[in-house]
Amino acid sequence: MADYKQPITQTIILPHVPNKGGRPSKLGPEFINAAEVVLNDNNIILFTDYEVVDEINDKLEPQYRICKSTFEKWKAKAIRDEFDENDAFGPEFLRLIKKALRNQKRFLTMAIQTDSLWQRYAWIGERKFNDLNLKHVTQVDVTTNGESLNKLSDNDLDNELTKLLDK
Repeated sequence: MADYKQPITQTIILPHVPNKGGRPSKLGPEFINAAEVVLNDNNIILFTDYEVVDEINDKLEPQYRICKSTFEKWKAKAIRDEFDENDAFGPEFLRLIKKALRNQKRFLTMAIQTDSLWQRYAWIGERKFNDLNLKHVTQVDVTTNGESLNKLSDNDLDNELTKLLDK
C-alpha cells in the first residue's frame, strides 16, 4: 500500500515562456492597413501626431483604436529600430513611418522645384524636418565657436560685431 504522507520528490521542468504581461498589442494588421492608407497621403504633411492618430482611428473599429501616446511610443521605437525580432508588425510600422517621411520630403522637393510660390514649401520643410531648418544653420557663426547667436548676450554680440567691422 502506498504511503500518501510521503512528499513528492519529482520536479517537473517546464520550458521557459517569457511573460509579456499586459494586454496584447494593438499594433496588428488592422492598424498597419489603416496607417498605410493615412501615411501615404501627402495631404497630412502639416498634421501633428495627434491628427495623424485621429485619421488612422477614423479608419478603425473601436477595439483597434489607439491613443496619441501609444502612437508616439511606437513611432519613437520604430525610428530607433527597437522592435523585438518576434514582433511581426513592428518592422512594417517602421517601414511605413520611414516611407511617409521620404514621400513628404519628395513632395516638398518637387513643389519647391516646380511651383512659382516655392517659398511656402520651403517654409513647411524647414518646420517639418530639422535637417532642412536653414534658420539654425544661419544663426551659427564661426566667431561664436559654433554657439548659437541666441545664447550670446547683447555685449558679446556688440563685441563680435565691432571686431568684424574693424577688420
